[in-house]
Amino acid sequence: VVQQVEDLAEVRPWLEEACRDQIFPLLQATFPEVVGEGAAARDALRIFDAKILRYDAALKESYLGPHRDGTLLTAVTALNPLDAYAGGGTSFEALDETIRYDAGHVCCHAGEIRHGGARVTSGRRYALVCFVDSADVFEPARALANAADAQRLRGDLDEALKLYDFALESGHSNELAWCGKGQVALEKGRFAEAASCYAEAVGATPTHAVAWTNLGVAFARVGKGDIGVLREAVMAFEEAADLDQAEPAPLNNLGLLLGDLKSHEAAVDAFQRALDRAEFVPARERADLHTNLGVELVELDDLAGALGEFQKAIEVDPSHQGAAANVIAMRSALSGGEAAS
Repeated sequence: VVQQVEDLAEVRPWLEEACRDQIFPLLQATFPEVVGEGAAARDALRIFDAKILRYDAALKESYLGPHRDGTLLTAVTALNPLDAYAGGGTSFEALDETIRYDAGHVCCHAGEIRHGGARVTSGRRYALVCFVDSADVFEPARALANAADAQRLRGDLDEALKLYDFALESGHSNELAWCGKGQVALEKGRFAEAASCYAEAVGATPTHAVAWTNLGVAFARVGKGDIGVLREAVMAFEEAADLDQAEPAPLNNLGLLLGDLKSHEAAVDAFQRALDRAEFVPARERADLHTNLGVELVELDDLAGALGEFQKAIEVDPSHQGAAANVIAMRSALSGGEAAS
């Protein structure tokens, strides 16, 4: 759950003063080679964005997966005490470690570093996150990649593609520009190009689960009829599932692909594993998973099991029309009527 500080009129002046008097001096002392020395360098720091995050063990928002921030520096301030929750903290891939810190303590890091919010296993954790840039520091590759992301989200894919290429030419060394370029290629239906981009992305950052998932999607689309490429898609989905063991999407994609390959028992296993992770996903997505599992059980002639999955889909999402039709078909087949294919 996110609360933008800019929407809290009474908090903004306090935060600006706190950053000027405490956060910015801390960042300068921690990263002098980045910020520079002296009052002028400190005064060049500015808040790009600030958010209050809530990690709730009872909801899907109990963690935040590994990612990079789009700013120069990040400062995370704990807002409630450690005894208010279990788990939590800030995890850093490079350290293979999670740092837990008490209320009022601040965790500072370069935005470029891959990090995440560790899972809260009970209670709620609150944190104030300040994303900080400097008027004195310009990183062209990062700026171009951020601008490309903005154009892509606006729907201007051609302009986004140009900016991603400029970012890469400017020395962008992590996976972000490759991921953005791959997403543009997926949206344009250029699947071979997308696969090439995401292969570069996972080569740069092998722990990027979403990049592995999208690599699998691209391989699955470009590999129609090529069993070797489709095996690469299977391996990409499995890698994504292993890297992010809370996300059902790669296993859902894996199940769909295995079903297309007529590996129905393996597809059933993939959908069951996806459902084990789906407690907090939106109702429609859970209903889709139950429906997909039911379809594969039909292929294995387990009509009673399929009926149970279609019924679960309706229980989760009563408006799921596909599941409702499938329930009718299964009841007809089990009662001796003609089964719909």
